[in-house]
Amino acid sequence: MIVYFVRHGESELNAKRVHQDGNAKLSEAGVEQANKLAERLISLPIDTILSSSFERAKQTAEIISQKINIPVQMNSLLVEIKRPTEIEGRGINEPEVVEIKTKIRDNWNNLDFRHSDEETFYEFRDRAKKVMGEIKSLNSEHTLIVTHGDLIGMIICVLTFGDELSPKEFLSLRNLFALSNTGITVCEYKDDKWKLISWNDVSHLPI
Repeated sequence: MIVYFVRHGESELNAKRVHQDGNAKLSEAGVEQANKLAERLISLPIDTILSSSFERAKQTAEIISQKINIPVQMNSLLVEIKRPTEIEGRGINEPEVVEIKTKIRDNWNNLDFRHSDEETFYEFRDRAKKVMGEIKSLNSEHTLIVTHGDLIGMIICVLTFGDELSPKEFLSLRNLFALSNTGITVCEYKDDKWKLISWNDVSHLPI
């Protein structure tokens, strides 16, 4: 089985560097990115498209669907990590926002800590494991998954470290292996083993 993980196109709030909820839509640049991605995917033997139900991912998946004539299946497990509601719609560099995020990261190893309504590190890790379990159960040889940068990063980290994955390792790898909008990451599942084939391929986009 080949799995193509794709981060959604740029959203309007991505461009403004604002924390977003599930309703953020693609920007004009994001729509263009999604169309370029769709043109590239025409040549691939994709059997199934799964998408996050968040609007920016859904729009990206629907643009691809129209081009390659494969229906989109929504999956709530594929949404981005849930951040505290009080920082949604606020700039990522606002002092209070930075303070909240820092406090959460500093306590990610603490199973008893929760700032408000965010998804904890361990909840996010477990969700990534569920995603991979569902993918393995699919009757599909070539699956396209349209989702979000942090979830793709968490999935790759889980495939690497399993239950031993710690917050420190995840944060280090997430910062090192940043994902671009519409970047393609390819994994293969064969003989009960996962293999990373490529990471964040954006050759369909202009330099």
